[in-house]
Amino acid sequence: MACGLPMVVSSHVATGIKEGRDNEHFLVADSPEEICAKVIYLLRNYKERCRIAKNARELVESKYSWDNSVSLLIDIYYEALKKG
Repeated sequence: MACGLPMVVSSHVATGIKEGRDNEHFLVADSPEEICAKVIYLLRNYKERCRIAKNARELVESKYSWDNSVSLLIDIYYEALKKG
């Protein structure tokens, strides 16, 4: 996702990408047949491949950037210090 490429992921992986949505940021497939079908779909559909890749990259930039991660970590540290 961060590389700006479309992804086919399992439903298990998709649950770990909290803000991510199937058919918006990635495609979900669990069986070998589904994975194959989704990859072929992406290979045959340039516009859809680009749309999903663009959405995925934007999600990573907005939610998982270093700045966001550091800000969240600092907030956690402050809360921990308050509880002392």
